[in-house]
Amino acid sequence: MSIDPSKVTICMVMTILLVLMPQSGYLSDIDNQKLDLEEEMVISHTSESESIWVDGGQPWPQSGKTPGRESLPPHHSPDGGAGIGEPENASEYNTIIDPVINWQYDDYVYSTDSFATPIADLTNSIITSEDSIERCGGDSLFTIIIQTEDIGGNLHSVLKIIEGEDADLAWQVDLGETDEIKAAPVIVDLNEDGIQEIIVAFDMSGTFYVKSYSPELVCSVTGWSPGGSHSAELLWTYSDSSLMIGSTDGPYVGSAYGNHKPTAQPLLADLDLDGTAELVLSLIDKDSDDPVVLALDLTGTAATSIWQKTLDKGTHPSDPAFVQTDENTAFILLTSVQSSSSAMWVWKLDANDGDANWDGKSLENTQGFDSNVPHIRLPGPVISNLDSDEAMEMIITIPSDFDGSSAAYGAEYYGLEIFDGTKIWDFEASNGFSDSAPISIDTDGDGDYDRVCWITWTTNTWNTNRDGFAGCHDDTDTSNPQEAWSKEILEPQGAPNDGIAIASPIWMDIDGSDEPELLVPYGRELRAYDGEVGTMAGINEEWNGAISIGHRLWSSPALADIDGDATLDLVLGDTVISLEIADIRPQQDGRSIEFSPVAPDPGETVTITVSFENAGTAETNENTDVVLYADGEVIARERFGNMQPVDPTGTGSLSTFTAEWSGGLGEHDFELVLDPYRNLSQSRYDNDFQITTLNVVNPYNASFEIPTEPTRITPGESSTISPNIRSTGRLAGIWSLSVDSTNLPEGWTWNDETPSGLDSIEIGVDEIWNPYLRVNAPEDALGSDSGYLTLTLTLDEDNNVSISSLLPIEANRTRGLSIRGPDGTANSMGYGLTGEYAEAWMLIHNLGNAEENQIIMSWDTTAWGNDLKLFDLDDNQVSALTLEPDEMILLTARLQVPNSASLGDLVNTPLEMCVTGDVCQTIELSFMATGTVTDVHQRTVPDNQLSWDISTDMPVGESQLEWSMSDAGLILPGWIWSTSGDLEIIDGDLVLSRSGPSRVYGTISLHLPHDAAPAFHSFMDSSTQSTDHKLQFSLEVLQIYRADLTVTSPLEQPHEVEV
Repeated sequence: MSIDPSKVTICMVMTILLVLMPQSGYLSDIDNQKLDLEEEMVISHTSESESIWVDGGQPWPQSGKTPGRESLPPHHSPDGGAGIGEPENASEYNTIIDPVINWQYDDYVYSTDSFATPIADLTNSIITSEDSIERCGGDSLFTIIIQTEDIGGNLHSVLKIIEGEDADLAWQVDLGETDEIKAAPVIVDLNEDGIQEIIVAFDMSGTFYVKSYSPELVCSVTGWSPGGSHSAELLWTYSDSSLMIGSTDGPYVGSAYGNHKPTAQPLLADLDLDGTAELVLSLIDKDSDDPVVLALDLTGTAATSIWQKTLDKGTHPSDPAFVQTDENTAFILLTSVQSSSSAMWVWKLDANDGDANWDGKSLENTQGFDSNVPHIRLPGPVISNLDSDEAMEMIITIPSDFDGSSAAYGAEYYGLEIFDGTKIWDFEASNGFSDSAPISIDTDGDGDYDRVCWITWTTNTWNTNRDGFAGCHDDTDTSNPQEAWSKEILEPQGAPNDGIAIASPIWMDIDGSDEPELLVPYGRELRAYDGEVGTMAGINEEWNGAISIGHRLWSSPALADIDGDATLDLVLGDTVISLEIADIRPQQDGRSIEFSPVAPDPGETVTITVSFENAGTAETNENTDVVLYADGEVIARERFGNMQPVDPTGTGSLSTFTAEWSGGLGEHDFELVLDPYRNLSQSRYDNDFQITTLNVVNPYNASFEIPTEPTRITPGESSTISPNIRSTGRLAGIWSLSVDSTNLPEGWTWNDETPSGLDSIEIGVDEIWNPYLRVNAPEDALGSDSGYLTLTLTLDEDNNVSISSLLPIEANRTRGLSIRGPDGTANSMGYGLTGEYAEAWMLIHNLGNAEENQIIMSWDTTAWGNDLKLFDLDDNQVSALTLEPDEMILLTARLQVPNSASLGDLVNTPLEMCVTGDVCQTIELSFMATGTVTDVHQRTVPDNQLSWDISTDMPVGESQLEWSMSDAGLILPGWIWSTSGDLEIIDGDLVLSRSGPSRVYGTISLHLPHDAAPAFHSFMDSSTQSTDHKLQFSLEVLQIYRADLTVTSPLEQPHEVEV
């Protein structure tokens, strides 16, 4: 058998829409500077992805934030923030004008072991319940830190995830007895399922490891569950015993100096420009001591090597960086240094295969000799645009300080062309070694980065006294940078090694004037320097002094809105610095308004306990006004004095008060409003209210869930009918069911086949009981026979509590029509204002298997005449009926109410329809003159929006009409009613008010819940002012069948199969 070389491809395409809600407060764009940079980095190309991977939509996924290590803050200004709107709608973040330590996790004096602190949006990794969403992550981002702990007498490295608002430990895993992990974890969605993974690299017992975890953050009303081995969340482990990430060659590797091995930071970058990230690591070969660059593919079930490049020059590699130079080309850039001579080289490796474009280009740093580099970290290139063309440049750090603590020399910085390595400029720091990468700033927003800022440090001969230096050089978009300013930081707080400047600076626009400010973490303190003159006092009074952190600041800073208030937060390892400002809010997850009893009877007094808190970072310093509303009416006003912030920032507690209330049946809305007059300065105002609903229900109640489709029974046969009867009261009850067969056709009978009978049946809360009623049709039953059983359910202990419904039946026939009204029986009532039409709704169903195109209609004359007209629901008159097999149509029969009719007058007429002379069906139509009319009956599926127009002729001397929603039967769980026009909902009543002529109009609307049970509902109540002004309308909820489909294989769509 031969196979045709041409192939038929079956393409099975399933489109799955994944809606990933941005983290509340996480803005859609970053600042113009970052946009400029990304426009230069992300170039359209013909690969499968529309753009390359930059940050995966994460706020700070790796050291330096982006593959180019730019450390660019999100868009912000001192005029930014949420204002009175929603934080997620803010166009820019507010800045940290007045700093305060928001929180500090634990008391680990070294903060975090890694040299950077990623910030992640882990919304899709949280496993929680609906009633704890806000407490379990809510608007928060998460920080990723690594700390060393004594476990069983041995030092273990523990990877931890910290929730951003409350500083709670959300997840942790013990990585084992590793070397101290200085390589920062990275955050990436490996399989593009919206769930983020954490990748961590380290050395342990002589072997280099990379591990990938997909953390599941489990949280409940009692808090996070961080413990466990998380072995099921470990996706894969990559190991190589010939490599190491921490060098054994360095001035601080000995135990006397802290066992600090020089370590480079991992890099996430899209090496093949396909829209997914790969991992690049700067390592060292254990046998040859040569630097090695390793690129790993992360998209499979295990990490695999893409390429590995050994560098033949130098002993230590720097942090790698990534740059894309055209639509098909990208490079990995890094430097290497020879520890014995401080000579350095820059490497430009092809991102696809690791081939060297420059095979170690010498930086010709020959000022002297410094055998102490790198100390703990060799800073890598920083990608930046240093001129007016679109091509990117890089900033290289020469970390050596050839004269130690003397001021003649300092670390050097080169601006190099990426194309050919040409040096554009170079400058020296005022003094000191450099173990941290510089940052570049576009101070004028023209796309050229015209300022470079740096941190360096010095030490004395005995390594007991260290000082720091920070400064900025301007005109880096020219060939001749000049120092703008520099500052010396004398004798920093903490242990001697705290004075080694590992963390990079970062910039922030604090005061909104001139150049942005420089934030400098050094020692155990944070300082900010005015961008223009380089003084702390030049910013404002709040920043005029160092902020004591108390923990070592070796982790480079990151900026993001950690707690969702549209204000930037500064993350320094285990510490978060925020704007000092209050935030008064209700308790999360709707817990601020509590009721006792929680399920009251109608009219019972309810004690309401209200609680709220200051979740901000500052005292209120003003009185806080609080208002509690019930159904729009004020039931309590309170005023509270100065409120302290609660944990983790302060030691404040909940503020509480109580109020009493009672109400009738139905759903009642309680609204807590905080600071209604906006007297307080707050980080956000959108969370100053909370609405809670209390549903007051009868202790005992029930409902029939009976479809209006009649049960059809063949003459001479019988059928068992088992309707749903649901308990809808607050308490379980014992009920008895009576059945009235008066309205069955002649000769028809019924009998009970319910195993437990119909008397004294206990139905639990929200439970369903099914009686079994057999209906028997006689042999001589006519095809036109139709009728119904009247079912009445009565509470045994109180016969005044009863509910009734109709169970429609018809004779089964092979030809003919079924005509029925809203409740499924052959009856329909129409209501009309005097001088206008009364409308009676009906459904006509062709039961036969052939078209009926000669349907004969007839009716009787009434006291109002015989001008009966039929209309469809689009208001088109129907003069003749034609029905396809099994077709159903919905019509209204209209009869004009004479002007002389009195309210309450009633006329009747049978409407008979025949398809042949003897195959006929009749519906009894009734028409009543009334003062209020509502749109006709509706049929719908759940989860729908419905509305009925109401018209009324206001009674003489009255300005409004009122109907009780509970008495009308409108109060049902999950049903949401609203009104418009002259109709309002006030305290559980529908109120129709007249503002002009006596004819008044309004609309009542319903949002039907998705879980509404199939049933017929009739709503009716006489107005308080007039029994002739009844509110009456009906609705049938139809049965709906739902199904979900999940494709587990193939994972990729479309899937092609050769046949």
